[in-house]
Amino acid sequence: TECGGYIQCSYHGWTFDGKDGTCVEIPQTVIASAAKQTGEAGALSPSPAAVGAKKKREDGTAVAITEAQGMLWISPFMTPLEALAATSEGRLSPPPRVPEIDLPEYKTQIAVRDFPIDWTVLME
Repeated sequence: TECGGYIQCSYHGWTFDGKDGTCVEIPQTVIASAAKQTGEAGALSPSPAAVGAKKKREDGTAVAITEAQGMLWISPFMTPLEALAATSEGRLSPPPRVPEIDLPEYKTQIAVRDFPIDWTVLME
């Protein structure tokens, strides 16, 4: 997760607004490169809801997620509001906990993949 409620794919680097699924950054694009050079945010465009527009092809669908112990748990068949209601009604259980993660001696390692290459190398 990123500041401001954004969610970033650790593999592709695409960043989405957690509220509505709007794609706000694609690092391999010319727009993102230009934004980095000028020091501006790498946003592609305002939220479709904010301007009354249709979703773009790169936009995602907002689904319910829960963050627990530094991990994101996804409820892919529920909207955030549906998941909130289901949790309060007891129909959606919290994610399982891994007791070892809460121990003071437990260590995690964060791996960041940041390659100075363009999209043609990363194409799947």
